[in-house]
Amino acid sequence: MLDLAGIKQGTAAVAVVAENEIKRRQIMDAFGLLQTRNVQWFRSFFDMTVALDKREVQWVYASFRDEEGETLLAYLQHLQGAGYTDSICFSVMIRDADQQHLPHLFDCGLMSWHENTDNPEDIAQGLFRLHKKIEPDINPCMIAFSYLKAYYKSQSRWTDILRLTDNLLRLYPFDDMLRLNQVEAYAKLGETEKAKTLLLSIEYYDPATAEQVMQLRSILLKEDEGSMRALAYQYQMTSVLIVDPIDETAQVLQQKLRELGFQIVEHCSSGARAAEIISKRSFDFYVLEWQTPGLSGPFLLQRIREKGQHEAPIIVLTEILDRTDSQLVREMGVAQVLRRPLSIQQFMMAAAWSMSQSRMPTEASSFERKIQVHLNRGEAERARQVLRGFQAISTRDPIKEKYLKACILYHEQRYFEAKVLLIEATHESAGDNVHVAALLAKCLIKLGDFQAALSLLKRCTQLSPKHIERLCNLAEVALQIKNVHTAEDALQKAEGLDHESPLVKKARAKVAVAGGQTQRALDLMKNMNNAQDVIAYLNNMAVAFVKTGDIPEGMRLYKNCGKIIPEDRPDLKAIVDYNLGLACVKNEDPNLGSVHIKAALDRGPSVVYARAESLHKRILDARRLNISVKLNVASSDSRSETSELSIEEVNLFQDREAERRKAYFLRGLVLAERPGLPKVS
Repeated sequence: MLDLAGIKQGTAAVAVVAENEIKRRQIMDAFGLLQTRNVQWFRSFFDMTVALDKREVQWVYASFRDEEGETLLAYLQHLQGAGYTDSICFSVMIRDADQQHLPHLFDCGLMSWHENTDNPEDIAQGLFRLHKKIEPDINPCMIAFSYLKAYYKSQSRWTDILRLTDNLLRLYPFDDMLRLNQVEAYAKLGETEKAKTLLLSIEYYDPATAEQVMQLRSILLKEDEGSMRALAYQYQMTSVLIVDPIDETAQVLQQKLRELGFQIVEHCSSGARAAEIISKRSFDFYVLEWQTPGLSGPFLLQRIREKGQHEAPIIVLTEILDRTDSQLVREMGVAQVLRRPLSIQQFMMAAAWSMSQSRMPTEASSFERKIQVHLNRGEAERARQVLRGFQAISTRDPIKEKYLKACILYHEQRYFEAKVLLIEATHESAGDNVHVAALLAKCLIKLGDFQAALSLLKRCTQLSPKHIERLCNLAEVALQIKNVHTAEDALQKAEGLDHESPLVKKARAKVAVAGGQTQRALDLMKNMNNAQDVIAYLNNMAVAFVKTGDIPEGMRLYKNCGKIIPEDRPDLKAIVDYNLGLACVKNEDPNLGSVHIKAALDRGPSVVYARAESLHKRILDARRLNISVKLNVASSDSRSETSELSIEEVNLFQDREAERRKAYFLRGLVLAERPGLPKVS
């Protein structure tokens, strides 16, 4: 791994290669000014190779040419494929005449370039600027990007900047700084409309980008001071829904929200009408009365979040909020709770604060909501960026910090690491922490400890009984340990809160399939957008039963699961066929197993095809030799042909494959075609 922290702290082992003895002394003096502890020098790049082989060097700082006239570019090209640029950082001091080679140096794994100056203090300043770029959890690629971009900007090569950012955004699609550089490049190239469209699509939550954002908005959007003061416009919010049975209050709120810059302000006085509106369209902002007649606040709040609107700020109006309601409000990420009778001035301050915190959080609770927003969208990398901002708050809650780290680890399927953090947080917490307990239960589910998970979920539902998603989770976990009574009870409670909820319908379909009611499950899944989740759940539950020795129950679930998979998903049918065939073999019925394995092969190309082909051949060979099929003990490699495949694992393999394609710095990422390498004299 690259030792960026060691570079910043001065503990990394540094190799210095210079063009002559004078330059070498200047560089060594600069490192001395920064009190770097371990620096050694070499006369040439190739003299340094032995030290690289022994991994005695973490950082190479060199002039473009060594004392023998060899260039760093030629040396890095020689090293390609040896793995050095995956574990060693390279920086170059380069003169103006040689800067044309910088793009090719970055292609070979360069981290940074610095002006070739004769003043040790200036060299030290360049090193200090590099140190400032290295932050905890920094993406090394972005360090290299900042240096290469600086070179391109000095040459007004905006097309190259655009090409570079386009390619990097394929790997890091949620990096706002990259997209801001895109905006600037489009503007410089005269593509103003593209720049405007992109600028308006960016969410600005990082205060470090605020000045650049405001400059670009002023240049591209010609915003005057009046429009800059309209907060809704500034934060790209155009629509708001007010749900309030008190018409007089609602009229005042509509007027005040228009003053804040909202262009679309809708109002309804009943929960039923609000639910109808929410089902048809989304809003940027919500104001909800908790005691709305008919369908009340808890119902509407969860409907909004179930639609995927995790970022939209929500203000709750209420005369009273009991303990369980307060817990639900916190878990759903409500921005503000305002007590009636309502102070309009207080409402305006709350609305302005909620809008600003949704884009650029400064408060701990706002950082927490922002992190959850990105994780709900599947944006773990962006969540880590926000977490760094949270960690900069001196008054942050260490328990909440562990919880948020665990949220990211859970999203990355690192369940054991998340579990350890959450147990630590539980021990440090003075009282019940529903957030921590609920996430710990989800980790235990993934790790197969269903009984402990069930106990935690029961406790969570006692503290927050109106949380629909958790009631559904409770029902699903109860099914895993064949506790049908608990599953049905939890599901009835969830249906009592919102029987039309997609989450409730999905949970009901899972219960139906597990109970053999496949037709009912199919009816429930007809208009379900997330039907694959039901299939994955049943397949994965069957995998768990087979792995724990309850093979007949696993086989029964596989068969039920196979009945509800639509014909246009042969890839999913192949997984279930393969798993069922393997279960039959484990149940000492290789002939029936062969039938199901052959069915998986007949489905065509799939993630289990190679496994199925290999296992089918072994079954046929055993039959020909009149011997039993010997299955190897499942190894840690879950891709073994003798281990069942969960649908979740398919996604994990794909994620890992994509991750392997990410290289450090810009090597392999700068895909733009350029002319051949210029001749180096």
